[in-house]
Amino acid sequence: MPDVSGVQILQGTQEFGKDLIFSIRGGFGESILCACVIKKTRITGTVSSSKGARTVFLQAEQAFDTPHLNDSGGDVRVERVYIISPFDLSPGTVRSIAGKLTSRSGQIQFISGSRLFDLFKLYWPGVLADEFNTINEYLSKTEVELCEEKALANLLFQYQLGPADKRIKTVYVPPTLRRDLRSYSVGPDLTGVIPSDSELQTRITPEQYERLQGRIRKFQSAMDALQDWEYVDRDENISLNRQLNAFVAGLSSDWMAARDQYIGVTFEKLLRTRKRDKKGPADRNPSEELETKKRIEKETRKAAEDLFQMEGVPLSSCQEVVNNAVALRGEIETTLAPLCATLETSVRFVDSLSANHDGWLFDPEFVECCRLSEFVQQTPAGVCAGRSQGRVVCSSEILDEWGGPVLILAGVYKISASFSASLCCRVSCWQWLV
Repeated sequence: MPDVSGVQILQGTQEFGKDLIFSIRGGFGESILCACVIKKTRITGTVSSSKGARTVFLQAEQAFDTPHLNDSGGDVRVERVYIISPFDLSPGTVRSIAGKLTSRSGQIQFISGSRLFDLFKLYWPGVLADEFNTINEYLSKTEVELCEEKALANLLFQYQLGPADKRIKTVYVPPTLRRDLRSYSVGPDLTGVIPSDSELQTRITPEQYERLQGRIRKFQSAMDALQDWEYVDRDENISLNRQLNAFVAGLSSDWMAARDQYIGVTFEKLLRTRKRDKKGPADRNPSEELETKKRIEKETRKAAEDLFQMEGVPLSSCQEVVNNAVALRGEIETTLAPLCATLETSVRFVDSLSANHDGWLFDPEFVECCRLSEFVQQTPAGVCAGRSQGRVVCSSEILDEWGGPVLILAGVYKISASFSASLCCRVSCWQWLV
């Protein structure tokens, strides 16, 4: 690269955030010391992860804070840091450190993914050719290994099928590659979170109150999962969480005040009735009188609480709670709009697979459906509800049709007695390598 000098690799205990350093020339020929923070793994937006963007940013901060000791024994400050990764940065990752990047505007640069690859092609194209030769040599050795007769000979011996007079190449049956897809709708954890107006205007029992709180907790957990997968906007989700917490706090305060009032009034009524119906002898001693009074009050309070458990109480500020509930339902609908659009895409695409669906591999809706399937597998069952199911089947010329790299993940569900699982995996790999 032009105007770059003094390249040194510093990885070790004394690197202080600098994996590599080099110098570039400034506008007037001055030397500017730069450092590189190199990560071979994907940089994520997770705060607690060692691979998180905040952790990497702290390493870059360390490079600025700790000067480099040059050959003359003098301290030289780092003026620019490049964070390098072979993986592209997701918008969520950049958003997690947006504020910190502003404080170091122009001093920290990310070189990642396709941009890093373009720099290799421009300044060091030979490394790509070397990489190709290495991969080609590895695949050739792998082909030889896969074509060995050990697996086939062991199989023939185990099932007493006679001598191994055939090669795996000649007896191999190519597999059918397919992808099963399912369309989804909004699940129960995301619907009916806020009670209807009629529910809020009736008496609320303790069981109903606990069920409401449980629904809201499930909803908030589901929304956090949707935020992690960028199906809902982060700022909108944070705002919605604040409104939900305020709604629950107001509802709880109102309901508990009504509960205490109901139990108090009911206790007084029941107590007066019991005192009127159960008058003891006039000559009872004071200690017995006190014990009897305490026992009656305890039994009466228990009866009042039992009535509350069955009947519940109406909210004292019912209209205010109803108004807040209406506003919350609108906020939930707005926040979930991106997810609903994705779910509609899955329904449209999967339903179209009932007929012969040509060109599915090049359809962005197919990629979106695959991503949605991965999300559903990693989240609680109540977030999305399954609907229709479809299947796409790869043609035998998939590599030629696609014209680019293809990652195939195979799951072996059932293998006949004539093939072992290990043999199936090995010959499948051979098919795609050669």
